[in-house]
Amino acid sequence: LGYHAGNGKLHSNQISVNVLRGTNLVKQRLLSDGEVADLIRDIRVVHETLAIHPVSERILQRASESFPTVVGTLDAIHLATALAIREVEKVDFFMTHDLRLSTAARSLGFTVLGIE
Repeated sequence: LGYHAGNGKLHSNQISVNVLRGTNLVKQRLLSDGEVADLIRDIRVVHETLAIHPVSERILQRASESFPTVVGTLDAIHLATALAIREVEKVDFFMTHDLRLSTAARSLGFTVLGIE
């Protein structure tokens, strides 16, 4: 998940947990240990190119409030982070492959990329 602002990519610091946990799930089902090691290395390289936005108490407070559509807790944190970033930077796009999250982001005025 990400929030595209101009030429840079911003993500909440929650992305590391999401990606590495997903890697663990894939590892249990599909990949050899060597393939997992390569994947984690690649993830860390990409992660180093991102601007990470910390999840503050203010963001958590906003995430605890209602949204125009139904979202889970982690999605609410992503949306609240995107809203906080939008207050200080021109955010052009919200990137996700999750249909429910894309609907919520669109309801907040974001242009969504990643949903076909």
